[in-house]
Amino acid sequence: MPGESLFDPDDPEVRRRQAQNLLNDYSHPWDALAEGLQNSVDAINRAYRKLLALELGVSLDDLIAAIELSSTEAIDTDLSVHDSNYNLWASEAYKKSLHSTWCGILATKLGIDKGAVEGADTRVKSSYAGRIELSRKMNARTLTIRDNGIGMSFADFRRALKKGVTFKSSTRTGLSEIGEMGNGLTYMVCACDHFEMRSSDSVDVSQVIVQGMYGWIQDVGGRTGLPEPLSDPTTTPMASAPFTEVNMSQIRVVQSDYLDLFDLAMTTTRLAHLIRTRTAVGHLYSAMMFPVFDVLGEGGIVVSLTDDLGGSPVTVNIEFSYHSMPEIVAETSPGTSPLLLSKDEANDALRQHRDIGGNALCHRGIFTSATGMILYYLSFISDREWYRRASLAKGYCDNPGGDLKTMGLGDLVATISLGVRGMPTGVTVDPPVTGFQGYWPNFDIMILDNRLRFDEGRKTPVGRRVTLYRDCAEHALFGEFGTTLVSAAIKDPVIALNLAQMATEKQNFIARRLKGRKPLNQPKVPFVNVPREEQDVVAIFHELIAAGILPYYHCLDCSSHGTYDSVFDYQIPKNMLGTRAQLVFGNTGTLQEQIVAEYKTHGEDVILDIAKNVKFYYMMDLLICWDIDAKSCQKLSASVVPKPFSDVKYWGTTHELQLSSSHFMSVGSGRALDVVSLNELLKLMSAKKYKVP
Repeated sequence: MPGESLFDPDDPEVRRRQAQNLLNDYSHPWDALAEGLQNSVDAINRAYRKLLALELGVSLDDLIAAIELSSTEAIDTDLSVHDSNYNLWASEAYKKSLHSTWCGILATKLGIDKGAVEGADTRVKSSYAGRIELSRKMNARTLTIRDNGIGMSFADFRRALKKGVTFKSSTRTGLSEIGEMGNGLTYMVCACDHFEMRSSDSVDVSQVIVQGMYGWIQDVGGRTGLPEPLSDPTTTPMASAPFTEVNMSQIRVVQSDYLDLFDLAMTTTRLAHLIRTRTAVGHLYSAMMFPVFDVLGEGGIVVSLTDDLGGSPVTVNIEFSYHSMPEIVAETSPGTSPLLLSKDEANDALRQHRDIGGNALCHRGIFTSATGMILYYLSFISDREWYRRASLAKGYCDNPGGDLKTMGLGDLVATISLGVRGMPTGVTVDPPVTGFQGYWPNFDIMILDNRLRFDEGRKTPVGRRVTLYRDCAEHALFGEFGTTLVSAAIKDPVIALNLAQMATEKQNFIARRLKGRKPLNQPKVPFVNVPREEQDVVAIFHELIAAGILPYYHCLDCSSHGTYDSVFDYQIPKNMLGTRAQLVFGNTGTLQEQIVAEYKTHGEDVILDIAKNVKFYYMMDLLICWDIDAKSCQKLSASVVPKPFSDVKYWGTTHELQLSSSHFMSVGSGRALDVVSLNELLKLMSAKKYKVP
């Protein structure tokens, strides 16, 4: 495989754009570090499962299959205990018994004695300890991550950097492995200008070096003539304990709301905390009391960080566990920290008329949605000033001399955070709008959702998933604690002020958004103002569908994240087509198609997407826009002409767009694309020149 590209397309410019899209997908500045640590944790857990299978005398595939079968049963058992005897479920004794329970379930699936599973697990954990060695060099913007996991054979190593190649699968690895898209290592190469990886499977040591990838990606159009960096791995027969080591230097700078990984303000202390709250090192299963067996939990993996800030390197150990707010309470001094109370302890105190004001509340729980989805969560409530005091005590804050009410960039803050398959993702969700909106800055919750795709997890969750997480958060705050407990514990005088302030901010936000908007003046369309953005165009088109003006479009899928915006099921009586269209399709029965639609504010913008091969012309059936300018199209080697109603196939069509096949090599560029200009359609409707059902 001498000199193989990491990307698939034949055209080098398309490969470059594929790499640019990958960088856009992984826009978070922590992604390079998070990906490397995630891979190391997974490699160590794979080694653990392999050793456990050997100890048990079963094949690795049989062990994994048994783990898959056991996982659901263990969670169902755990849920039934939670629902029938919460006090037992929440106790430390029950938490300690989870491992034994899991061993029994797994033993049953394997058809062996429970003691054999417990003994094998004990022997493996006493002989094998996972190790992750992380180093950061500030001046060279360098990260190095080394683990003693399962390592890679040369055959796997040769394919590992290729985009879309993965050795993980949720159907084979149960609940532990994270990331199944096969893009993580490719992203790590793309995010720096010097990438080096070495790995041993005990037989061979393989190595690959890729230089200048980020520079090549930025060389749009090949102006500087930089050649595409290729993967050309080598291997050497060498007896060695399994390991994998990744070195990334000259890591790109990303403009973000988050502090850059190599900013001098990103101290060793702050870095260690963020590693435990935004990467796979922040092991969640123990903190959440989640019943899982096939991973090494707290104490099973030793993590060290060697930090070179430009002077003498410092090495610190980092715990392999989620750095939760309750743990931070326990770590800080009594003068800094409130007393930590469980739900039952707080209720007992209130029944005995004891004041619990200023204390913190902690709760582990399980939330089951109306559709049966199960989420584990860890919740924490404290007065807002505690977050600032704790930030000062732990050394996380940016402004140690600042007001307690002034939060800095590195301060602890209350959030609704998401975790998946045992690790925090760093992704947060805005709180739900409730009558007690002022409480949310006091309330921190980590939600574990193992159905969340990690490759989506670094982005903002959308749609019904957001509603699910907000329902869980609301349940944890009001369903479990209740407003009486929360109010008694917080006694936060700024809540009323915050409510008034938030109401003002909301009105200011509305005023800013509506400034300069022009009325649409279309009584048949509930959308009030002339569109400014693509989302407005989508909204108007769907309003026309709902109003019965465009009744023949049935939306099957609509997404702002996909390459193409919508898929519709289009069903129309043939006698409703234009008269010339009926000559082609007939005038009896129903025309039914599934069509791909693209939205644009200005229709001519789609031509630029096609020219860059971001979208392919042949894939689109319908372009829906607010307007489309003929002169702009002509400048882009395309033509747009009005489409008479007699030719209309897709209801609402006003124009057709045609690209010059001599200028555009995109497949199908010689054909016309139907265009719905909403601005023109509404004008025609007002003048009663467009046939409306």
